[in-house]
Amino acid sequence: MKKGCFILLFAFLLCSAAFAAQPGAETGLFEIPPAWQQTMDEAPLTAQEFRSMSLRDLWDFFSSQLKGTVQAPIRLAARLAGILVLAGVVKSLCSEKALSGLGTSFDIIVAVSVFLLCSPLLLQMIQDLKASLENCRTYLAVFIPVFTSVMVSCGQAGTAAVYGGLFLGFANLIAALLCNFGVPILQLLLVLNACGIMETPVDFSALTRGIAKWGRWLLTFCATVFGTLLTLQSVFAQSTDTLALKTGKFLLSSSIPVVGKAVSDAMGSVLAGVKLLKGSVGFAAILIIALTFLPLIIKCVVSQFLFFIGEIIAGATGNATCGKLLRGMTDYLQLQLAMVVFFSFVVVSTTVLMILLGNGSA
Repeated sequence: MKKGCFILLFAFLLCSAAFAAQPGAETGLFEIPPAWQQTMDEAPLTAQEFRSMSLRDLWDFFSSQLKGTVQAPIRLAARLAGILVLAGVVKSLCSEKALSGLGTSFDIIVAVSVFLLCSPLLLQMIQDLKASLENCRTYLAVFIPVFTSVMVSCGQAGTAAVYGGLFLGFANLIAALLCNFGVPILQLLLVLNACGIMETPVDFSALTRGIAKWGRWLLTFCATVFGTLLTLQSVFAQSTDTLALKTGKFLLSSSIPVVGKAVSDAMGSVLAGVKLLKGSVGFAAILIIALTFLPLIIKCVVSQFLFFIGEIIAGATGNATCGKLLRGMTDYLQLQLAMVVFFSFVVVSTTVLMILLGNGSA
């Protein structure tokens, strides 16, 4: 008799605690842990606000966040076009005899002027890339333990171990490699591109193009390998978590008389609320990472397009040296864009995968 009363009392307390912890706007009984709330507050936009935003609202939000991103490349493009057009006009006004006397000196002078004009923006983009990687690395060191605690609360202990172990180590490794090796390679490409202006036995332009091509291929290969490995480990871990959760709910509903089913259902409601919070916390991180790297991505894309237009103008004005220089700058920007997209894709796609895993399980 005493044993039965004790079981009923324990079931009543467990059921009451479960219902009290059930999240809801009307009840106000669910208290979000401070670390979770702080992570969501750091984002400039919540998941609920994002769902209710129209296309115009989204445009206004992102345009306000990215205001001034393309101003520097556009100003540079105007100056670049002015130099190339002016050089073309000067060449057209000079006689063939004067041009043959100058040889390639005039084209080299124009190319050096273009390089000195464009190099400050490119060097600043390298510094922005390094600073963004360091900031993201610091943020992930704080965010990942918070997000893994949310996943453990959702009954995804195995998946949380994958996210907090494999992904955290790989993200730190990527950031360190890009800062210590990727940034120097970008600086080396700028130097090689500048050397390509001069007529030398070594074709530095082809060397720059080859390094950029193989660098992009290596980044694509690493992203594919890591994505496959992380997805397989996460799926296997989620299968184990789902089995453990269903087993626990079955034992709870079958071992506690009368109210076992109610307690099991209450646990399901609590888990559903925590999974909703998991999506909100993950969305905050995704938005912060996106806003960290999106300006640099847009600047790289816009600069590539403008340098491509400059290459066309250089070809139209008969300055092959300057066209080769601008083509090398385009290759450099493609490699930098690949680095930015690679790191941001790994972080964002992995976080999205962790949000989606387990949402369909009871």
